[in-house]
Amino acid sequence: MAVERVQITPDYDWHAARLPFIGASEVATVCRLQGAYKSLAALFAEKKGRVPPQLEDDDPLLVRGRLLEPSVFAALADAFPEWRVAQAKVHLIDRDRRIAATPDGYAQAPDRPGVGLVEAKVVARSAFRRWLEDPEDLDGPATVPERFCAQVVTQMMLEETASWAVLAVLILSEHGIGFRTFDIAPDPALAATITNGVRDFFERYYDPDVMPEYDPAVDEPLIKSLHPTANGNEIDLSTDNRATEATDEWLRTGEQLRQLSKQNDQLRTELKGKIRDFTYARLADGRRLSCKVTNRKAHVVEASTYRTLRIETAKTQHRNFPNQTTGE
Repeated sequence: MAVERVQITPDYDWHAARLPFIGASEVATVCRLQGAYKSLAALFAEKKGRVPPQLEDDDPLLVRGRLLEPSVFAALADAFPEWRVAQAKVHLIDRDRRIAATPDGYAQAPDRPGVGLVEAKVVARSAFRRWLEDPEDLDGPATVPERFCAQVVTQMMLEETASWAVLAVLILSEHGIGFRTFDIAPDPALAATITNGVRDFFERYYDPDVMPEYDPAVDEPLIKSLHPTANGNEIDLSTDNRATEATDEWLRTGEQLRQLSKQNDQLRTELKGKIRDFTYARLADGRRLSCKVTNRKAHVVEASTYRTLRIETAKTQHRNFPNQTTGE
């Protein structure tokens, strides 16, 4: 089946239209590439409608990108006045592979064949430094993050008329604006990885309705959203070895934190005893400590609802499940 081209008009519900497909900016998640915007579980929950889709206005970085995208194209036109550059409003949909993309724009250049794709990015200078071999040389050799390469390669997979692509990057800092472009070449190996990753996502998770494993590094808000209450019943995790390991690690880490907190309090007390009634203290290496009086206003803590994780003793287990026999 040929790739569909749907014009994005003001009344086009783009968020609803993209739910049944993996978009170009989402392939990093299903391919498990470094720097993906969301976890596999978060993507699954969004595609299944279990959490609201992330809207541009919900993320300051997305708002920044949307507002400054015309500036990226203006900078591209300034850098390459001989190019013909235009922003795009098209949704490319491959229903067979269940992949979709919305290119930011297109370009034609006298020294390049056919039509090229333009992907616009707005990046803080501090973040762009991580692309560079030498963080102090903003014009030096740089490596485009894999998630951005995958996004552009996905667009090239769907836009068959495009023979080349460029990543146009507006670099923001407190003192000015920089601009760089990076050519993104077709990558058959990455394209195969993308195709396989998308197929695996639908076959393993989406179609059979199987929730992927949570990523504890980023999925705390998702877990709170999906599981806000407790039903009073018990789940059997006795065959889940990782649950036992995680419990042991959690208890061990908690004890280490308590010991560190106690040590930290003792060190603060020791230093306050040395400073006495003085406001400042000068150290041998030139550093200065301050110990000022802080006045805190009274305040009322607003009511909230949350779930608390604890490990139960035999006594609490018997109280919560009186008909359950516990061995000694």
